[in-house]
Amino acid sequence: MATRKVNGAAVKALREAVGLTQAELAARAGTNHTTISHTESGRDVSPSLLVRIAAGLKVPVDAISAELKDDLSPLLGGQPG
Repeated sequence: MATRKVNGAAVKALREAVGLTQAELAARAGTNHTTISHTESGRDVSPSLLVRIAAGLKVPVDAISAELKDDLSPLLGGQPG
């Protein structure tokens, strides 16, 4: 499975800025708090999880992505390329 680098510090800062706990963000992103904790520590994530976390934070994917790739485009409703 392909993974993407995530800016864990940005995820944490944005989460705290909007007053969410890891568990609350996890619920919004359809995952668990352990995954959010690992993400904030810089662990790579799947493209779909990257999109879900960004949606949970109500920010664009590139706000938390350390490497936005063309293969995220279909997940965002666009065309690769």
